[in-house]
Amino acid sequence: MFFQLRTLDYAARYFLPEMNGWSTTLGLSGMRQENTNKGVEFLIPAYRLLDGGVFAVTKKTFGNLDLSGGLRYDLRRITADALYLDPDTEQPVGSGQGEEKFGALPAISATCRAAWAGLTA
Repeated sequence: MFFQLRTLDYAARYFLPEMNGWSTTLGLSGMRQENTNKGVEFLIPAYRLLDGGVFAVTKKTFGNLDLSGGLRYDLRRITADALYLDPDTEQPVGSGQGEEKFGALPAISATCRAAWAGLTA
């Protein structure tokens, strides 16, 4: 068993100037992961993951009461390599092409894929 997992995560926040007692923060965060298998046992599939999100949070204080709320939107894309084993040798065989897994519902997946493509273009 020999696999290599690489992870890069990022985050950025911008604190807007306070206006009429409202403190607002805008930001984004995400992660990129890549796992490669180089051994003969495959406990974790070879895959590539890319996700990201944007958010806004605001807060206002009324005496002893703090009122806060926010919004967040996230997207995730996972592409995994299919693993086929030769039945005689139990060694990996196949084309090595990636197989994309993007959610449980095809219609939602297509919409999310299109939205993500728009963000990265």
